[in-house]
Amino acid sequence: MLGRCDANTLHFCVSATGSAEPFILNLPCGAGYSCVDQLDGATCVPSGACNPGVSECRGDTHASCVDGVWQETACGFGCNSTPIGASCRPTASTTTYSSTLTYEYRAVNAGFTDWGTDVYTRPARRFLVVSIADGAVLDATVTDDDGRFSIEAVPAYLEDGDDLIGAFALNVDDSGDYAYAIVKSAASPGTVPVEQVAGGVENADIWFWSWTSTAVPAEGGVYIPLTSGSGAAFVYNYLSAIHDVAEAIFGARAGTSLVIWLDYGVSWDCGACFLDAPTRAFSSSWSSQAFISANADEGFWSGAVLAHELGHWLMATYGVSPGEGGQHILGVPTHPGIAWSEGFATWFSAVARQEPFYYDKQNGSFFWVDFDTRSYSGGVPWQRPEPDYGLEQLLDENEVARMLLGLTTQQNATSLLTTITSGRMTTPPYLRGYTRRTWDGLNEYGYPLPAWSTEQSAPHVADFFDALICGGTVTAADVDAQTEPWVHYPYPSAAPLCLSGEPPFQVSWRAPDDATLAEVRWYVPLSEDLVLSFVPAVGAPAVVPAGTGPGELALVFPGGGAGGSLAASPARPDGLDVRGAGAGWHF
Repeated sequence: MLGRCDANTLHFCVSATGSAEPFILNLPCGAGYSCVDQLDGATCVPSGACNPGVSECRGDTHASCVDGVWQETACGFGCNSTPIGASCRPTASTTTYSSTLTYEYRAVNAGFTDWGTDVYTRPARRFLVVSIADGAVLDATVTDDDGRFSIEAVPAYLEDGDDLIGAFALNVDDSGDYAYAIVKSAASPGTVPVEQVAGGVENADIWFWSWTSTAVPAEGGVYIPLTSGSGAAFVYNYLSAIHDVAEAIFGARAGTSLVIWLDYGVSWDCGACFLDAPTRAFSSSWSSQAFISANADEGFWSGAVLAHELGHWLMATYGVSPGEGGQHILGVPTHPGIAWSEGFATWFSAVARQEPFYYDKQNGSFFWVDFDTRSYSGGVPWQRPEPDYGLEQLLDENEVARMLLGLTTQQNATSLLTTITSGRMTTPPYLRGYTRRTWDGLNEYGYPLPAWSTEQSAPHVADFFDALICGGTVTAADVDAQTEPWVHYPYPSAAPLCLSGEPPFQVSWRAPDDATLAEVRWYVPLSEDLVLSFVPAVGAPAVVPAGTGPGELALVFPGGGAGGSLAASPARPDGLDVRGAGAGWHF
């Protein structure tokens, strides 16, 4: 998605996950920004002295950035600095209002045939709570994990028509930029192409619920009922939880903002999907966007679907997406790129929810996928790959998810996830040689039509298996147990393709007070004897016989310190050039 500039407008050829067709996205940069063509693609950059929309307090003066130019306004009663920017403080008297925010939701029924009739409540976490006095922002805060908050607000006995408290489905990061939000696009009810909204909607509204302290006393708590659009609150809660996980694992970084479009009565032509393309909403720029339908199916109650779409966001934001999108049918194999993308997202969904199944309701029909038993609702057959068709054969995305789940443990789940950021998965050309495909829809049996290559290098699941073995996250035997290469997916675990300087032959060093410890690990069967000796020589060499499977060996160099090195014969095990830091070791 490199794109190009045309005057002050970005143009991208994009494809949403799901069933949407590729289209040209046109995104005006807007006042205060310039469209710039760079080596890694076109982008909008601030062209003035400041970023449009930013505001700050300068003593008792309110400063706001309008079209790239700072404008200052003197505040008669002081300036307020809040998570959503600065504003002049209203004249109203205040008191501390403390309460708890919850919302209503539905869950799947016991038979996995539809949404249940019972209504549950859950704390509303990470919602932005704002108090308004005389039509101006008085204070702002964020709910905690239990939905609790405290805020300065107009006392109940002084309230009038323009004093209220409200909760936004909006998160602001530490730098004051919008991080994520659930937004109404103002699209008309019915089925709407994502193309209609993806280029941005300036008059879009962030989902917002309001009340007064008179109507809802602090001790009574505040809740968002089904009839007030609590489905949007449910989506936001999933978004906030997974965003927290992503930040904890990958760290805070720029370019990760996400907006989710959700309008009651609107069905997107992709169903639920993710689009790795920038947009504008609520007068702000967002790095990527997702679409959740809110029609009679009420698919927004499916945590499986929500976590799946956020899995797409994780892959595209912190790793590299293969770039293949398009329609795919339950239980029908598809091209390797889209199978990898969809399978990863489904795997992430299952891991995030700690549930080995997937479920959704589409077009009035409820369906489920059970990964433990490799089974679909309705008796749809589960199709596994065949060894004669190679690594680039059509794959069922849920078989990809099932293989990944089989590799996942509580101990290695984070390592599996962070592998998408490794050089092996982010540095083209990808070593398995796959190139992104395009195709014109599906045939009458739901299979993708013959494809042609774009000649753009792209990763797929075999690359991921390589990265896992080369990084030492799993062993070749672990992968074989899931792929069953002799009868199903023919991944050659004994010969993973690694980047130069990357395992499957690895040494790590530790230096206790009285010795130096070399921990040697290999992740493929040895084709020759492996002879290991310290330099300078200390004791007899250690010999690991040819044919030995993946394993490890600890060697002790007496005397301590960081001196010495370790020599191996053959010097390049399995043809790899392995180098590292530590105690000066070499091969």
